[in-house]
Amino acid sequence: MLILAPAIMAEEPKQTPAEKFKALDANGDGKISRAEWKEDGDLFSAMDGDKDGFITQEEARAYLKARSGKGGSKKEKRPLPDGVVCERDVVYKKAGGADLALDLYRRKDRAADAAPLLVFIHGGGFVAGNKDAVRLANGPAAQLLDRGWAVASLDYRLCREGGPRLVDCIVDCKDALRYLVKNAASLKIDTARIAVWGTSAGASLSLLLGLTGDADFPGDPALAGVSTPVRCSVSWFGVTDFTRLELFKDRTRGDEPLTKAAVLFATKPDAADLSEYARCSPVKYLAKDSRPILLAHGDKDPVVPFVQSEWMEKRCKELGAPCEFVRVANAAHGFKKEGGTVEPSHEEIDAKTAAFLLKNTP
Repeated sequence: MLILAPAIMAEEPKQTPAEKFKALDANGDGKISRAEWKEDGDLFSAMDGDKDGFITQEEARAYLKARSGKGGSKKEKRPLPDGVVCERDVVYKKAGGADLALDLYRRKDRAADAAPLLVFIHGGGFVAGNKDAVRLANGPAAQLLDRGWAVASLDYRLCREGGPRLVDCIVDCKDALRYLVKNAASLKIDTARIAVWGTSAGASLSLLLGLTGDADFPGDPALAGVSTPVRCSVSWFGVTDFTRLELFKDRTRGDEPLTKAAVLFATKPDAADLSEYARCSPVKYLAKDSRPILLAHGDKDPVVPFVQSEWMEKRCKELGAPCEFVRVANAAHGFKKEGGTVEPSHEEIDAKTAAFLLKNTP
């Protein structure tokens, strides 16, 4: 019998840019050092305009102005690391009258090679975020780029009241993968070596890409029948089961779970038919012969409770499905420090993730 438990995953409460700056400026000196920065390392480098190792309020305002497109004719993109090139805004399909696109990165000196592919899927509670969230200056994507891999980061429809649902997010991600496989020759992708990695909401989507079959979640007719061969998938702090209320009992931050159900799912929490909750739950697709998965989760996560990954690991063990679990002590959502020292460190989590991806895509 299914126990309803749903939704999710609003990220941390919204702050104004000024409030965010003040919160990060721990010593109150009017600038943020790398030691104080708790966000994406690539973003720090982009905001540090004079490259002196600090972000001032003026630099933060200038960056946000450029990103919003105000004061300029075109929205600026995050600068690329040295030696990395990008094929930007590759449209993989149209949905709801709009283009859905992905960015494809690789090392400039390896651009002629058919490369293994890492697909990155951003988080944002299925209601926010975009493909610019991928980290390229450091982390797993950077490590694989240095080894000759290509990295695709994709946009998907975001859930809205009366609009796209969670199932549409899944369909879009499947279609993005289908597009990449269908066009592998021109995009120079080795379809025998494809892996998927996601964070938060993107982690759930990553697991679904790795665990579901070719015919699951059909989408664009132009991409029908295309195989989606994923060798392994990585979930960083993602929901694994939407059907069990007890897996959300430790959720203390973000919207109360039941309030988001009407946004993510077509059926309401008190409806008799909860099949869509199960359909969107990665754990329901586990089998003994499933492709390997890696779970990494902070043990003090208030947004997506740690027990979500513990439950997935338990089901993998029961079924004999291949699974590795990186338990991150003293870490909240996004592996942010909560209490003591984060263990393993961010660098060690990155290294473990890259090693898993490489090991399972020989």
